[in-house]
Amino acid sequence: GKAAEAAPAAVRAARAEVKAVVGVHGPSNLGLGNFSIRDWTGYPSGVPKPTGPFRILEGAEYEAAREAANKANAALRRADPAKYAGKQIHEIQPVKYGGSTTDRVHVSF
Repeated sequence: GKAAEAAPAAVRAARAEVKAVVGVHGPSNLGLGNFSIRDWTGYPSGVPKPTGPFRILEGAEYEAAREAANKANAALRRADPAKYAGKQIHEIQPVKYGGSTTDRVHVSF
């Protein structure tokens, strides 16, 4: 149906947007909806790089993953408030791109 036809177009659009923003190039053998990063120019040194391949999560799948990550982050903050005061907690591979909800790096801003 129309939803099935629209999904590949939406995935192609998302890939193009990511490529334009962060210099991403996805080899064709990764499968529909997956991409990898070849050019890490501008990525902060000393910060772990996600390994990929990446897949954009959407809808209920993303909402469930984001909720799990938010709960894990809240538990970290409750367990050691001083350690995380004034810091943002980020996943090494963002949950939006199929990353773990508990594999994270702490970045202070």
